[in-house]
Amino acid sequence: MTDTIPDTSLGISPPLATTACGHAVSLTSIPTGGADITQRVIYRTKAGETTDFYYIGSIDNNTTTTFTDNLPDASLGRLALTEATIGALAGDSSLTLTTVSGFPTAGWARSGSALLRYTGISSTTLTGIPAKKSVTSITRSGSTATATITTHGYTTGWYVTVAGATQSEYNGTYEITVTSANTFTYAVSGTPATPATGTIEAYGPGALLTGLSAGAAVSAAPMLAGVPASGTGALARYLPSGASLSILVTRNDTTSQASYGVREHFVQDQRLSVAGAEDRGDAELTTRKDPLIRGGFVAFDWRYRSGKPLTVNHWGLSFNATIMRVSLGVRPGDPRPERRVEYATLIDRQSLYAILRRLERDRIV
Repeated sequence: MTDTIPDTSLGISPPLATTACGHAVSLTSIPTGGADITQRVIYRTKAGETTDFYYIGSIDNNTTTTFTDNLPDASLGRLALTEATIGALAGDSSLTLTTVSGFPTAGWARSGSALLRYTGISSTTLTGIPAKKSVTSITRSGSTATATITTHGYTTGWYVTVAGATQSEYNGTYEITVTSANTFTYAVSGTPATPATGTIEAYGPGALLTGLSAGAAVSAAPMLAGVPASGTGALARYLPSGASLSILVTRNDTTSQASYGVREHFVQDQRLSVAGAEDRGDAELTTRKDPLIRGGFVAFDWRYRSGKPLTVNHWGLSFNATIMRVSLGVRPGDPRPERRVEYATLIDRQSLYAILRRLERDRIV
């Protein structure tokens, strides 16, 4: 390229300048927008990356031109939203985006309140979105409706959306029971006319229920990966959007298991993330992985304090312990305050057995 533009004809300055200080970056000269702009959202890449942009914050006005980014890469937010290029119609099986950066090869995408399931990516197009199916007929017997669709491909327990029936009682999202490759049933309320009339269509889980306009924001939906398709750990039934889900996180200490066997302790806290549950589990292991042997004695030494280390000679068996609690008391006629010292110790299993044998032999227990 040959630059023939004189300095007097150069364009505007770069819109953004950064000055790094410690672990923070100060952004200046952030552009403002038109009169209808009320918020500007800021994204950046992680260190060493050049493609995926992550949320770091927003400026909730159209006047401020500075921002300080002090977030480490591990604390960055969601990926930047992409957009639908040409939009899509309800029931379409594909959706073309401006970019698919940050989207897994198969999974779920979100646009507003719509949640879409796709099975593949071709260039920048999400493919395999469940297509709408034409309903041949719907009949009713009591409160049970039977829908007929040629090779519907649905599974019992799925939630399927039915639309287009003149009798509104047939329309809605229902849990279905598959009765054959071409029919399924679901419960309806009221006594709508049978058979149903109208141009009736059905949408499986993750289908486009409404159209998306060009420029609609689309993002990759958070999801759990690696769930087996069958066998142990597989989903036993369909989970509708918004269903409550608990995650079991297991932490083990194989060394302690080899010494003492397997002992389980459960902690339930729905506020924890997976990483938080792992940290909580590791903390519980630190305090519970070895058995505590507790004991006590009376002393008059004022230097005993809770939390202090203690060496105990317990019937000839010496081991280290930690003082857990010290309580004061007095005996009638004795001016000295006595201290009741309670301690706990972590000892190996062989020492524990030796103490128990000694106690049994001496008839102390």
